[in-house]
Amino acid sequence: QAAFTLKDRAQEIRFVQNTTTNLWKLYQNGYLRTVLANVDMASNSYTIANDNSYEICSRLIDQRSGRLDIRMTDGRCQAMDNFPLVTRETLLQSDQVTTLTLPAISDFKVLEDGILGMGTELVLEDGIAEADCPVDLPSDFRAPVFGVTPSGEVLIHDTHALLETNNLTDVLTDGGGSAQEDSLGITLCSNVPRNLFNDADCEYSEVSNVCDETTNYYFDAEITLSHETLQKIYNVTGRFVYAIDGLVTSGSDVDPPCTSGTISRWRKTSETACAVETAIDSTSKMTLSDLIRAASSTATFSLVDITVSSAGAAMCPDASLDISITVDSSCWEHVHPDLFGVYDLTAWAELGAHPGNQVAARAVPPRRNPIKKWAEDGLSTLVFPGNHPMLRWDDNKSRFPKLGSYLNQVVQFNDLPSSIRLDPSVLAAFGVTPVSSTGDGFRTVVCGSPGEVANTPHSMAESFDLASYLGDTRSNSEFRQQRATVWTMIALNSKDQLRQRTAWALAQLLAISPDAIGGTNQLTEMLLGYYDIFVRHAFGNYRDVLREVSYSPMMGEMLSYRNSRSSMSVYESTGNFAFADENYAREVMQLFSIGLVTLNLDGTAQLDAAGNPIRTYTNDDITSYARAWTGFIRDSKRGNIEEASASINRIDPMVIRPDYRDRFPKTDLSGGYVGDKYPLCVDLPQHAFLKQGATYRMLGSNPEPYLISDTWTDAPEDDDHLTLHTSSPLYAKLCNNVTGVCQWQATVTLDRDLDCALSHDECRVDTLRVVRVVDNFFEYVQRPCVELAYYDSAQTIKPRRRGRGSMCGNPLLPVASDACCNSVAENSADRFMCNYVGERMTYGRASDRCENLGLTTCSYRRLSPNCGNCCKWNEGYHWHNQPCTIQAKVRPSDGTVAIVHASGDATNDAPDYLSTESLNFFRVHWAASGYPDASCGSCGVLANGECLCDMTISETALFTSLPNSAEEILNALHIGAVAIPDTTNSGRSWNRRGFSAYSTSGLCCDQDTVFKVFESYSQRTFLLKNVVSMVQITGSTMSFRNPPHFNSLIRSNFNRRDAQYETEAVIDTYFYHQNTAPFIATRLMQRFGFSNPSPTFVESVAEAFQSGAKRSKGLTFGSGRYGDIAATVAAIVLHPEATAPCLDSDPSHGSLREPLLKVIAVMRALEFTPFATTPLVEFSNLETVIGMMAHAIPTVFSFFLPEHSPPGVVSAAGLVAPEAQIMTSPRIMGLMNGLFSLIKVGLTHCDTGFGSRAAGAVNCNRATEGNFGSSSGQLMYNPPTDRQGMVRELNMLLTGGRLSDESEQAILSAVTTGAPLDDAKAARLAQQLVISTPEFHGSGVMIRTGENRPEPQENPTPVNPYKAVIQIMLRGGVDSFNLLVPYSGCTGMDMYDHYADVRQNVAMAKSRLRTIQANTNQVCETFGIHENFRELRSLYNAGDALFVSNVGVMTKPVTKDNYREETRTDLFAHNAMQAEIKRLDPYNSARQTGFLGRLSDALKSSGYKTRAVAIDASTEALVGKVDVAEIFTVDQDGATPFNEEESVSGMTDLIKEINGDAVETSNLYGETWSSNLIEAIYKTDVVNDVLSTNDVTVNFPNTGIGNDLALVARLIKARTDMKVERDFFYIEMGGFDTHSDVEERLDLLFSELNVAVRAFVDEMTVQNVWEDVTVVQTSDFGRTLTPNSGEGTDHAWAGNVWMLGGNLNGGRILGTYPDRLDSTGDLNVGRGRLIPTTSYDQFLGGVAEWAGATNAQLDDILPNRGSFDSTAFSMTQLYNVAR
Repeated sequence: QAAFTLKDRAQEIRFVQNTTTNLWKLYQNGYLRTVLANVDMASNSYTIANDNSYEICSRLIDQRSGRLDIRMTDGRCQAMDNFPLVTRETLLQSDQVTTLTLPAISDFKVLEDGILGMGTELVLEDGIAEADCPVDLPSDFRAPVFGVTPSGEVLIHDTHALLETNNLTDVLTDGGGSAQEDSLGITLCSNVPRNLFNDADCEYSEVSNVCDETTNYYFDAEITLSHETLQKIYNVTGRFVYAIDGLVTSGSDVDPPCTSGTISRWRKTSETACAVETAIDSTSKMTLSDLIRAASSTATFSLVDITVSSAGAAMCPDASLDISITVDSSCWEHVHPDLFGVYDLTAWAELGAHPGNQVAARAVPPRRNPIKKWAEDGLSTLVFPGNHPMLRWDDNKSRFPKLGSYLNQVVQFNDLPSSIRLDPSVLAAFGVTPVSSTGDGFRTVVCGSPGEVANTPHSMAESFDLASYLGDTRSNSEFRQQRATVWTMIALNSKDQLRQRTAWALAQLLAISPDAIGGTNQLTEMLLGYYDIFVRHAFGNYRDVLREVSYSPMMGEMLSYRNSRSSMSVYESTGNFAFADENYAREVMQLFSIGLVTLNLDGTAQLDAAGNPIRTYTNDDITSYARAWTGFIRDSKRGNIEEASASINRIDPMVIRPDYRDRFPKTDLSGGYVGDKYPLCVDLPQHAFLKQGATYRMLGSNPEPYLISDTWTDAPEDDDHLTLHTSSPLYAKLCNNVTGVCQWQATVTLDRDLDCALSHDECRVDTLRVVRVVDNFFEYVQRPCVELAYYDSAQTIKPRRRGRGSMCGNPLLPVASDACCNSVAENSADRFMCNYVGERMTYGRASDRCENLGLTTCSYRRLSPNCGNCCKWNEGYHWHNQPCTIQAKVRPSDGTVAIVHASGDATNDAPDYLSTESLNFFRVHWAASGYPDASCGSCGVLANGECLCDMTISETALFTSLPNSAEEILNALHIGAVAIPDTTNSGRSWNRRGFSAYSTSGLCCDQDTVFKVFESYSQRTFLLKNVVSMVQITGSTMSFRNPPHFNSLIRSNFNRRDAQYETEAVIDTYFYHQNTAPFIATRLMQRFGFSNPSPTFVESVAEAFQSGAKRSKGLTFGSGRYGDIAATVAAIVLHPEATAPCLDSDPSHGSLREPLLKVIAVMRALEFTPFATTPLVEFSNLETVIGMMAHAIPTVFSFFLPEHSPPGVVSAAGLVAPEAQIMTSPRIMGLMNGLFSLIKVGLTHCDTGFGSRAAGAVNCNRATEGNFGSSSGQLMYNPPTDRQGMVRELNMLLTGGRLSDESEQAILSAVTTGAPLDDAKAARLAQQLVISTPEFHGSGVMIRTGENRPEPQENPTPVNPYKAVIQIMLRGGVDSFNLLVPYSGCTGMDMYDHYADVRQNVAMAKSRLRTIQANTNQVCETFGIHENFRELRSLYNAGDALFVSNVGVMTKPVTKDNYREETRTDLFAHNAMQAEIKRLDPYNSARQTGFLGRLSDALKSSGYKTRAVAIDASTEALVGKVDVAEIFTVDQDGATPFNEEESVSGMTDLIKEINGDAVETSNLYGETWSSNLIEAIYKTDVVNDVLSTNDVTVNFPNTGIGNDLALVARLIKARTDMKVERDFFYIEMGGFDTHSDVEERLDLLFSELNVAVRAFVDEMTVQNVWEDVTVVQTSDFGRTLTPNSGEGTDHAWAGNVWMLGGNLNGGRILGTYPDRLDSTGDLNVGRGRLIPTTSYDQFLGGVAEWAGATNAQLDDILPNRGSFDSTAFSMTQLYNVAR
């Protein structure tokens, strides 16, 4: 047996040589694997160092001859000269190795190909005899277990994860408890958390060992966090666990030690008095000394933690942060509270996790990882660098599991983080055994997860495996491969191809990118699980898709709303004000539901009076909706799923954390509020929990509710719920006693109203929370309802605990508990009466209860329960007898409102979020009279200029007679009704078309009238009250409609249930929007092959989406429900425009085929068959080679933009061809070469093939045409022997019979004339030629002219000096106000302080800025540049760089008042803003052309020899007029030659012939393919020729931007060879969409950019062309100056850009840096979104002049330039020399 198997890849081997015997012992995970006589390397350049560890590379072959590659210290993988084996002698070398006696080989089942040999997988199905199996097998699964057969064969036990089936239809009845018990708690409980998507299929279980998320195993042991302990943890787990030194208080988020309630840490620095003692007053010193003395008396370490009480704080006025005082002759110093705390920093050790890691890795030579090096050197203390800002620690420490407070602390093993506590190697190392926390009789609800099935662990085990935090068994590339392989196998072999095609379309529509999700290299199940959403619902309903996607933890991480928090939540925990993350709120509308432009049902845009498209939403809408996407967090970790991280669950839906959720009203997209048309909670009937439809969820043994939350302390177990009497009708329903015992159900819904008798406790309460039936508990789930923000007769409620918090409560709602006093004026309420702890009641019931006791409600100052049998455990709020006033705080600038509660409790202020200081503003819908101006009118004026208004509420009947239509009712009424009123007595009802009316008074219409209304397009029915509720400013005519909200404003009533209801309502606003049907229809049609469907076609499909049904030839497809995808897809594929053959002749019909689907189509049509030894189809890196691969989508915009219009005939026709965006020259070459290789030699990595190196043999010497020995499978299609029949059949199989007669004849001639070809070679040639035709790549008919396409002519010898313009797009929207920061010497105010106040926790610390002088008339004389972009500062100071400040894409100069109307760009959207920056042509004067392309056009027309090059990017910026600009697309690897090994001589010329010139009526997509193919062949040859002889001198970093700039430098060096006078380069650097962790991400990105720019400048200097180069940086947009709750920033407008070049008149900041950054500034349109004061058009004109453009040409190059004054940015202003 090989010593190392495929499972060992990515693990480390330690080589130890015995200096006496010279034998080498090889250890893996501390266990001996083998003994070798020598360890020579195949290359003499490398040697093994004694007692060193080396990583096993992915290239490990444990079969036959074998191979082992290990990673050397330079990072390269090198092969060992001899392959290490295990022998009997090896097993005798160490008593560490467990060796079993095995039966004969014949008793084993041989897997795979059945060939027995080294590396073969065998399964022993009958087990090992007990006598041969030792009891003390190693508990660490990583310890090797070997076995020896009687005949001497050595085998190694191959550990596999065993997964169990636990899906919706086959739920694990024990929830995985047996596996948890068997593993002593190491395996987590598999019970899936109950959620919105599995709830209906959950089951009650009381089987032995059943578990749920509350079940855990505890550890009855202690551990000392000593140096030895931390080193042992590192040695057995590889986790980087440290005590943290070097933390200081200065610059840190640390409160002064005398802050009430704050824990402060003190270190004894000397046993003698302080040499320099801090001067503080005697009272403060005494307070601190007493606390330190008391704490140090029991301390075992020279650290103590103390807490100053509120009384103590009053006695300690003087203490600041930096204090040293003498206590009992010893010196004590106030230190950082985390100093010497013990943390697990493993999360910061990964390459991309900590900025310094990549900087170290990319240094030349590489430096050691700054996190790992301490443990690797045997140290247990990490010293935090003194040059790092302390906020880096403060902001990140929550990511690091904490083991203890200080070194040498004794802690409970049970308190260690789960990643360490549950690691089997740790348990073994410390001899700890876990004990179960659950006893007998535990009962719970067990649930499954869709698609969670058992694995077959030994089937294809070397191809599929699970990632595990306990140890990886495969390389990252192999983990990436296996998820792609799953998709490929299904695409090739699945019978349900239409379902799979629909799923693939949906996956591109609702895209996630592994690149945007941390750690997804290793994730298989998570990505497949996300994709399965689309497979499950491919023929289901789009709302279900949107709902599951919205709750997906993968999408939550992709679009950064996971952990997004409300402004209130952030403020209360940090003191900072931050907005909710806007990322998902924007993209769910733009990409997943309604799009940017309002559509008619046929997909055409609706236009305003000026003829401009009407936008579907504004940025205010995004801000409002972003608040609805707060609170989402991952669910708890569980077992039975892939576990790349010990504490992350990326499988199960996210849950909502109530205290993170925004509580306030939210406006919707239709002029209303989220929550409109829902019933009011005050309208729910008395005892609604006993009415038909009331729902109860089984909780099992655990009484803790899930959807609601309670706060109580020390309540007896029997008092925290309501126990139902056996005679209660509710008891009977929940017990479900049919056979004499309760038949428990997971969910119970009442099918009728239940009787209510006062003898039953439930009839004496206003609401239920948790009830007990026998020994099981049920949670009552109240139906969805809303509260109105303003209501009459508000009553004060007061929290039990002291502190701010008195507020208003609606007396008609059960929102608070009672509080009874002996008299009205009594100060203390000492009686609380309740039927269960946590009971809420209305104010009326509270008053009645007090009165029944002879007591009364009162104006109490404190709650002091001093009684026996009363609910003294009740926390939360209690009723107070004083009235309360609800006011509106109004911003005169925009009319937004914040709710203010002025309670009647004079002793207790309102909580911050309801006080006059509240910043929780939201939009309301004001009536025509408007809102208060700066004078505030009848309102009071607050110090900050905001208006504090008293409000009056009015509720009136809207209709006084029957309305005319259902539409009229739906537009006017917004308050839902609970039920249709009973009209049997004096009532009456009316029925009209589309609606009915019901009145209990018999009058129509009054406030009691209820309308039942049918909304035809959405097929929904609403019950609506004939009531409108308005809130009017007292003393004014100004009013707004009363806004509803789902979430209670009362802190103790925050709950998950109402947040989920609000989320459902939000999803409905997207799903039922009138734009959704045509938008989704169009997007799906594009993925089904119709890039530009006709309006008639779109309308037909949109109607199917709306009606939920498609009828065709007597059959009906779909459920009949709005949003049905089956109906939508049927409408696409069955429409005449999809089925009529005559439309193949329509030039605009159809589309380009997706590259990946072309590969699959060839493999299916030509019957690809994998070989028996390699049954899986494994591709390699297709996402790079052809631009597409499943589970490798690059961005949320998928592979290409739906609106992409490539240059040429498609653009000229005003149409789109999305797939053309990735049809670059390198990818065309990659696609064609790969397909040719597949046909000629099978699926292999040889001969530019698509195959994976891991699949099949690796000997490429056999990769000659017709020899399939190097492949893993081949095309097995057997064509007719008749050559004409063969060509015709291939035509039908591959193009649907659309091949032109000329092309068919040309292919036939190629296989029948010339040198004789055997049938097999003729077939291969014909296949290659057919797949080269435009008919294969497009979907229409081509009519050739018979002429070849002209190839570009070589440039004549240059006569003009060379110049180059390089545009670097920082893709995603760079936060450039953290690149260029005001520093000092400012006018008007301290601009840095102002900047820091606005940016708060995302502001750059002043210590991290490197200063420059503005040297122009700016708001400050001195600015700071981000410390990690020091090269930019150096160039600036040398005069080779400049900034242009506050720049953006603009249509014309605008203000806050008119920017929406006067700007044609779709602001704040990535795709729109990127396109505009590339084009700079808002009025489409030169449609679909780019700035650099038009500049190239102009210079070419003036006689310059130009070249335009896009590197690893699309070409929009470089596109000029058709047939004028010469555009090259190149990737980082240069250019791959086309068809180097032709099947027959002249084959490439034949391909050019069949892609020859076509008549104008030919298919536009086929024409696009042919023209691009011919260009690609020519340009690839040119690029290959010049790159082969031109390399760079300077070493460039191996990063994306580094490699791109290196390639730019090589092409610049080749300027003479290519006879170029003007070069235009376009490159991109991604990663700047910093919705979260902006500081860390910019640190890393600017570090990468810094090194790359330095190398480029050096290389240009070496080439002596630095003065001939201009680098212009652009970006989508700037970012919000105010942060969001994820410590990131969102999409904005203006930003700061930089330019580089040797001829620049640099060292200056041009443009105008804003002098106000907050909301009062004239440029701030909200959230720090600044209006640009400089347009790109202005300064790029100067760049164009420098490049050679004349003044007369500038207006063509920049068509919108005339809208701005560009005199300050002319060439003479920007540069030092004339052109």
